[in-house]
Amino acid sequence: MPPDIKTQFIENFLSEMRLAIADGRFTFSADRPDQKNRDTLYLLGYEPEQAVQEFRDLCRPNHDAGPLSEENNPVDQLWIFKKTILGYPIYFKILRIITANWFIGISFHVDEI
Repeated sequence: MPPDIKTQFIENFLSEMRLAIADGRFTFSADRPDQKNRDTLYLLGYEPEQAVQEFRDLCRPNHDAGPLSEENNPVDQLWIFKKTILGYPIYFKILRIITANWFIGISFHVDEI
């Protein structure tokens, strides 16, 4: 994909995710079984709503990978972003469920580089 088309593709995804957050079509998985997201919220002194704000504030330079096919449903997309927050490298993984027009913030934790 040519760079300017890829840039626009990422920007479109981010715009659609921001709209989903505003419309209530975004879920943040704060309570993952491995507690990584919850531990990171505690580390940063954040409430889940503040994590959602960080998802909303992602921008193209934060893009790391994606869209990738989701293993359980290849129609859906996984997107990876990385951003430094309060000095910590934070890893974001977003699942876009195409058929439901829904977004899930799966990962919000310290990057395990």
